[in-house]
Amino acid sequence: MNLTVRRLDRLSQVVEIYASRMPQDFDPDEIRPLFSLRKSWERKEYICYGLSGSARLVAYALFVHRGRHLLLDYLAVSETHRGEGLGSAFLKELSDRIPDAECVLVEAQDPNAAQEEGERSLRQRRSGFYLR
Repeated sequence: MNLTVRRLDRLSQVVEIYASRMPQDFDPDEIRPLFSLRKSWERKEYICYGLSGSARLVAYALFVHRGRHLLLDYLAVSETHRGEGLGSAFLKELSDRIPDAECVLVEAQDPNAAQEEGERSLRQRRSGFYLR
């Protein structure tokens, strides 16, 4: 699959991801209200990238940025492409595209705070992904 990373430069692109993709990729309590995202965009404190293949969005990364500090707000790979290494490749490409970032912060849920074994396992995999 031929993949292309591009910066999403229109709010409408981000709103489309918010409406069509994020409800599939995140629990409802993990998705911040659209007005909050919109406000960050309008203050020019939001940077968004998409990974596309065959004109379809395969992955996306949304960052809050303040100066040279970035917070990875959302990162998701299409369910049909998970486990193929696209998330890692996407993050590597992004690190090359935003070299002036002094640091990138990532939030991850504590595996030890999970109520169930399945959730603990998922949290461990996510943490391992970001650490790699």
